[in-house]
Amino acid sequence: MSYTFESVTDYPSLEDAVASIGSTPTTLAIPVPVGVGGDVVVPETLQFMFVDAGKLLIDPGRSVTFHSPASIIASPDMWIREGTVAFVQGGHVPLAWWGDNVDDLNALCETLGNAGGGVVLFGQQTFDVLPGESIVLHPNVELCGIGEQSIIKSESSVRTAPVLLAHVAKVTLRDLSFDGNNAADPYGLIELKGDSSDILIQGCHLKNAKYGLWFRPSAGGFCKNIIITECFFEDLTESISLGELSASSGGTIESIQLLDCNINNTNFTRTGQSGIVFHQNVANTILQGNMIVGNEEYGISMLSAGDGVSLIGNTIIKNKKSGIFAHYNTTGAHQVSISGNIIHSNQERGILLWASTSNNGPYLFDVSDNQIYKNEFHGIECRGKFLNLRGNQVYENAVDSSGAYCGIYVDGVSNAQPSMYITIANNMITNNGESSQTNTGLYIADYVERVNLVGNIVSRDGNLDNDEQDQGIKIAANTKHVIFKNNQSIGHSGTAGDISKDVIIEAGADIVGESITVRLGDVLQGTSIEMPVFSAPSHTCVLESFFVSATDMNGSSGVFETLYLLDKDNNGGGNLVVSSAEIKTNLGGFVSLSLGNPGSERYLQKNDVISFKNTPTGGGLGFERAILIFHYLTF
Repeated sequence: MSYTFESVTDYPSLEDAVASIGSTPTTLAIPVPVGVGGDVVVPETLQFMFVDAGKLLIDPGRSVTFHSPASIIASPDMWIREGTVAFVQGGHVPLAWWGDNVDDLNALCETLGNAGGGVVLFGQQTFDVLPGESIVLHPNVELCGIGEQSIIKSESSVRTAPVLLAHVAKVTLRDLSFDGNNAADPYGLIELKGDSSDILIQGCHLKNAKYGLWFRPSAGGFCKNIIITECFFEDLTESISLGELSASSGGTIESIQLLDCNINNTNFTRTGQSGIVFHQNVANTILQGNMIVGNEEYGISMLSAGDGVSLIGNTIIKNKKSGIFAHYNTTGAHQVSISGNIIHSNQERGILLWASTSNNGPYLFDVSDNQIYKNEFHGIECRGKFLNLRGNQVYENAVDSSGAYCGIYVDGVSNAQPSMYITIANNMITNNGESSQTNTGLYIADYVERVNLVGNIVSRDGNLDNDEQDQGIKIAANTKHVIFKNNQSIGHSGTAGDISKDVIIEAGADIVGESITVRLGDVLQGTSIEMPVFSAPSHTCVLESFFVSATDMNGSSGVFETLYLLDKDNNGGGNLVVSSAEIKTNLGGFVSLSLGNPGSERYLQKNDVISFKNTPTGGGLGFERAILIFHYLTF
């Protein structure tokens, strides 16, 4: 289609020019300000070219309607209108065409929204937002800049409203820089309020404010289907806040993706500062590939979590408290997967799953395949229920001298509020400790029940840094039903042949390891026998043994039987008592008798032999068809 060229100055008015040209394909030059006193509808075949001082001065209550922004030809930094301009179809519009303040931008967003959508183009500019103003987005409208040179900035360090507010669907923010001018007031640079959905925020930079991106669904509202990707958050008290601070908004936050973003507050200090904070339940959300660095408190703080939250492949480092903190509250922190992250050099824990004395803690957490190292307190510390800690590499943590910290530490609140249903499997735990403290690789502390401890390797290695892990695996007295299978613990005593620091079982700990049953047979009254009952297949810790006779044994203080388990070493020459019991009262047939809690001789080297021996006193008792049930664990 070929266009003729005309100038508005050749006509008495703009209205006359449009009427005269009609549907003839024409480019109409606007070289001077032109008043518009009536409503004008510009045909699709007519283009306006703004040059020099060209501008439309439209009377209040009147409008000029173009088919689309493609009907306008102008430099992207020209201001081309005063008054109402509308489009039949949306398109790309430079912000400068509409003006340079928030009212102009909001008017343009509304114009494009009414036309079905479009893109507002920011150039190399600083766009000021006054303290009480907010940019308000409209459906199907995109704000697009050119990166760091497209700055939307709070005009003052005082804010009484968010810089940008969205409570609509299908909007995009791309390649813009938001600067809060160091405002400390409780407003976000970007606030998403209910109802907000189908939003993309890509390549934006948010900095210098109290809150960066704040999800604030009102009661009954929602924020959902939102993607934040390739953004940079800097010098913010909370870079990303999910929910109202009181966690009582009642709105829904779900289907959020935070991907490949950088949250760096290394050069900024403000009390309460964390990278990402879950203030309320959040569902079906993924945080993946993000770099979270240098926050005054936590990298990720999950005051509440929700259903189906995944933290995958993030790097969380150099935060002044814990890298990841999950805390139970009235709404619960649960159904969370923490997988494939690098968590190091945080000034407290790498991962902290915590409960106060008034609740049972987080539950349904999967913590797997993370690299957790050089954190100053515990690598992982947790309380809760249905926790799965597996496949993590936990090393060179516990370097703070203020306490005896561990690679992995699990405890409960009390007997009434235990941690339970926990799997700790296939973790590599090495060199966690500090020289002035007694540090442990893996510690199952008091008030923990129903634990599967399987396939972990816990070691102290002099070839690596931080060779101060004094104890391997320790299980406290007030624990119940801890299943211990196929774990390896090595190198913690520092003395050849001493394996007592590799596994420490406190008296009273309820451990389920491995068991064998040995047939002892019959022993006549007054007869003493000794027979081998066990040969250690590897490093072994004896847990407890039980004697059972098929017939009653009626002992007394003068006539009784003493039963021993003896460590014969691997050459048969030893005779150290592992455990023993006396039968000085009536022991019924088919009733088990514990041979007592083993002492320091409970630790066996590979191929050490345990024997059973009975010694009669006052004629003894003898026994018939007896067996020995021998409980132990290997490492």
